[in-house]
Amino acid sequence: AVVAVMAVSCFKGSYYESSFATVSNFEFADAAKYFVDSVYVTSDFQSGSYLLYSGSRTEGKDPEFKGGFAMSMKKDSSINLSVSPFSVFAGSAENNTFAIFYDTAEKPERQLTFTEADYGTCAPQFCYVRNTSLVVSSILSGDSQFKFTEGDYLKLVVTGYLAGKETGKAEWFLADYRVPQNGGAAPDSVNTTWQQMPLTKLGNIDAVDFSLDTNKEDFPKYVCLDNLVASISVKY
Repeated sequence: AVVAVMAVSCFKGSYYESSFATVSNFEFADAAKYFVDSVYVTSDFQSGSYLLYSGSRTEGKDPEFKGGFAMSMKKDSSINLSVSPFSVFAGSAENNTFAIFYDTAEKPERQLTFTEADYGTCAPQFCYVRNTSLVVSSILSGDSQFKFTEGDYLKLVVTGYLAGKETGKAEWFLADYRVPQNGGAAPDSVNTTWQQMPLTKLGNIDAVDFSLDTNKEDFPKYVCLDNLVASISVKY
């Protein structure tokens, strides 16, 4: 379990200072009120102190998700190419709400921002990632045009920015069929459980960009994210 650890907050002179760890767990008590068919794509959303997750969508009563972040409660552990792209590859009894990242040309320029950057610092520590049901099915199904063979891979790349300049980059293979001699893991490596991805290489950030890299052209670029932990210090 991921637990937020709050540090002591105090006044020093006329300033308020606080340093703490915040967790984006995407759990909301009234989620059912805002989710449609277990999916939330209506607007940007905050999870964890001062962390804003952004996505692109069409306007109107029934917005269409166009890229970036949304939230979902859908789960499916079957190999099924018709499965919802918003389903995590998991059993129904596993965690409730999680974030879905969809990598498209229409995603916002930065999909995660630290809203109090004028007053402090934010250093991401780690997050948990897991493949969607559609991604797992696309990799493993014999009927898939994207079925992985030796040499194929899918990788999540997380890049930090501060004042418009890159601060660091973290990478995590979600599926790796490269041969070990070329630096890859053992073939047939597909992420089907929640795995902790270190993010300390990003350093202090005010914004973060997520992207998915693969050698398979037109592959569905979705990934699930949960329990992102960041160290935050603010001074007002």
